[in-house]
Amino acid sequence: MKTTAIIFGCLLIPLNLLPPQPCRASFFEMTLERNSIYTPGNMNLVVKLTDQATVQGKYTFGVNVFVSETVVRKQVLPATKDEPVVFELSFPETRSRANVRCRVELLIDGQFIEAHEKPLSLWPPLAPLEKRPKDKVIWVYDTSGGLQKIFKDLQVHAADATFQAIRDFQVPDIIFIGENLGPKEFQTLEDRILCKDESLEAIVLLRQDQFPEDWPVQVVSAEKLSKNVSSDPNSPLLSGLSRLDVMNMVSSAVPVQITEPKGKEWKVDSCISEPGKDQEQTYSYLAVIKERKPTMVYCQLPITRVFSDDPRSGLLLGDLLHFVYANSVPHGN
Repeated sequence: MKTTAIIFGCLLIPLNLLPPQPCRASFFEMTLERNSIYTPGNMNLVVKLTDQATVQGKYTFGVNVFVSETVVRKQVLPATKDEPVVFELSFPETRSRANVRCRVELLIDGQFIEAHEKPLSLWPPLAPLEKRPKDKVIWVYDTSGGLQKIFKDLQVHAADATFQAIRDFQVPDIIFIGENLGPKEFQTLEDRILCKDESLEAIVLLRQDQFPEDWPVQVVSAEKLSKNVSSDPNSPLLSGLSRLDVMNMVSSAVPVQITEPKGKEWKVDSCISEPGKDQEQTYSYLAVIKERKPTMVYCQLPITRVFSDDPRSGLLLGDLLHFVYANSVPHGN
């Protein structure tokens, strides 16, 4: 007789298969290559048995895929310890965001043992940015060229400020700074770009591994983090992103600690934070610092390197653009 029960998160499996135990390690693991994809696109699900799977018998995985709680795939696949099972599924283009639930059940000799689930988000194809800035002079400074390509894909006109000619003959309203600048790039940024701050309205710095020592923000070492993250769902910088989206992006990010310089009155608005070592410290993954000019936005969430694979980064970059556009004035005013 098959007996299955959930007690404090532990699964009691059939007594004829294993001796009774209140809690045990899992018999299998499942991973999604990506948990958020553009459509049309492919899902790659990898399932493998663990060392805990020592019971004799025929192992099979039952794979069930639900889109908006409607089953679209239901397959049974053989399982061995020799190699993982790879399940692939191609999704057609969607017009709006859709939630997918991937459920895998382990059976031994046809008897249910345990199940794992993973969420997946489907997104419409990458499209040009809506309400693109038309009366702004935007600079992009990224020596990798990645951010320039992204702006081109979004059909947002931006000048490449890595070239001296652009810096000599244009005056920007908004500057976007690419990820992980080196010391020489930061020196160029300080000496030849940020010195134009009398005309600048906003500067957006994407995630950095480190900042110069004299900067008011510094990257926090991973050892200090609790990942007890809070976010502001009403922030315009997170428009369209769910709490789960934010946590997925934070998982691969390191925040900054912001120190207000002496003699300056700053207004710091951190929309994704976690507490520091003491009550006076706050570590921020996405913060806006306002003084007279310019508005500074520090975004430590991944964008450039994952843009083509993670739709959340595209939405976040669009939110950043809309935010600085809405909070600046036309050039020349």
